[in-house]
Amino acid sequence: MEKATRNLSLSEGNCFSAKQPANTRNHSSKGRSLERKLEPTGRFIRSGRNNPCPICNRTKDDKCAWNSSVIHCYDGVTNYPPRNLKLGGIVQINYGSTRDWALVKKDAGFSGNHCIFIPNKPLDKSKPLIKRHIPKVSIPRLNKVFNVVSENVSEAIKPDLMILNLQQLEKVSIKTDEALAETKSLLALSKQFSQKELINDIQLANLFETTKAYLYKLTNRAEQIKQFRAVCLGEEEVLRDNI
Repeated sequence: MEKATRNLSLSEGNCFSAKQPANTRNHSSKGRSLERKLEPTGRFIRSGRNNPCPICNRTKDDKCAWNSSVIHCYDGVTNYPPRNLKLGGIVQINYGSTRDWALVKKDAGFSGNHCIFIPNKPLDKSKPLIKRHIPKVSIPRLNKVFNVVSENVSEAIKPDLMILNLQQLEKVSIKTDEALAETKSLLALSKQFSQKELINDIQLANLFETTKAYLYKLTNRAEQIKQFRAVCLGEEEVLRDNI
């Protein structure tokens, strides 16, 4: 998770200030006793007079709740979690088995005013990352895909936009988007072959270069459709009126 660490000191605010940032006041002996009693059962400890929230130090009510695996911190007026903390950010507190607690969700809970924190688990760099193996496509299979893509590209770039009605224009627009996505996928499959293979195999080299040309043509066609809709159909003006 993103390391946006904030150290919470004992001197940041008090429960009577207009705005109080999170801090790490020590729990009272009674609070620690309750903590030891409830945590093994997995039950939540709630904020109260003798149980300050580990994140925001709330004691005036029971709106914050926590156990050893999750903290639900209420975002209130006088007590609240760090406001500038982004998702994945880390708060360091003296609670539980770890000091690092990561923000994983905002606007949570029934009221939509809770922030959820869980113990941060750093990536174990000693374990190698497992890369997903994508089987290399065969040249005959690649040629079959190329033939299908070629037909779709032809249908997308052939019509003259000026003679199309609205229904036909919509079909061409959809066909262009589909052909563009197919061409990008075909190009990705082609790049599975090494530069040496692309040079030595004439058929493969032609397929690769033609696919790149398709991508260029389809990109231009998509831009043409966009401009045609703006100039001839006034779609940009309609969009601006609705903003």
